[in-house]
Amino acid sequence: MKKLNLKKIFCILMVAMSINCSSALAVEPVGEIVNYAAIREEIFIKHVEGFNPKEAEDVLYPGDLILGDLNKVSIKFVPYATLDEQTCEIIYNPPTGISRLVVGLKSLAQQVSIKENLEYKIGLFTRGPGEILSAVDITPRPGFSVTLLMNQKVNFAWNENNKHTTFSIIDANGTKVYEQDIRNLNNISLVPAEIKLKPDFPYTWGYDGEYTKFSFTVLDSQTEAEVMGKLVELDKMKLTDEERVLRKAQCVQMISDLFPDKVNLYWLGSQWLGEIEKSKRYQEEIQDLLYRHKGHLNQEKIKNAEMKKIAKLKSVN
Repeated sequence: MKKLNLKKIFCILMVAMSINCSSALAVEPVGEIVNYAAIREEIFIKHVEGFNPKEAEDVLYPGDLILGDLNKVSIKFVPYATLDEQTCEIIYNPPTGISRLVVGLKSLAQQVSIKENLEYKIGLFTRGPGEILSAVDITPRPGFSVTLLMNQKVNFAWNENNKHTTFSIIDANGTKVYEQDIRNLNNISLVPAEIKLKPDFPYTWGYDGEYTKFSFTVLDSQTEAEVMGKLVELDKMKLTDEERVLRKAQCVQMISDLFPDKVNLYWLGSQWLGEIEKSKRYQEEIQDLLYRHKGHLNQEKIKNAEMKKIAKLKSVN
């Protein structure tokens, strides 16, 4: 009996289910199959839906899936590109540019520009005189569509008036990868690495059987290293504990604003701000950042609803 090629079968199933995780329409090729002429009858390259490259057949793009015996394929990649042998997908994770950001105190204040951007970010959530917002009031956390850090604790929270029984995280295949009893709870804290989540892979979460409302991805190691590098720079500065938390919250908001297609860490800033939100010295700055997050969350909600509407229309057509 002929031995089954499990890797090939898995690749075919991936195509059949139309799972093109962590991919985007490519503009530039990132790899070339150098022995394509010799194996062209034994493999098949599936490009991202809607993308029809004009280059030669042996050229590869981010998101491409290679079907066939991967052991026979010899690929020459550009830097930061690779083949994920588990999913058969071409992955491209170049530096985002985060590492080139200046995070000095003056540059942070100028970049975040809290007062100037407040109206845009807050929208309907402009606060009146004397209104105080607590970090725990910002729900759902971490948000509707966010990014997580592999080794950073994240607090999942929902409206305390909602009585739920089971919290679950679902992967792109519809598989439940984590579950926890949440009776009498309105939040839980998890570390992605500890529950074995994968980087750059889409997940959804929710409760009591409704698991598609909120989504997240865990940042790839390259991007996470760039983000953490900026935070380490702040750790090295001579700051009080409160100042350090405040500047780090500003930093992750700034990075999220400058690289919205790659990073959304507003939740992390507010998670830190919750530790110092009773500070009298920095109350105004803390409140501005918390309300900025609340406005950002509202934008997430609107965008998330629009994307679901578009997806529903596509499924009907």
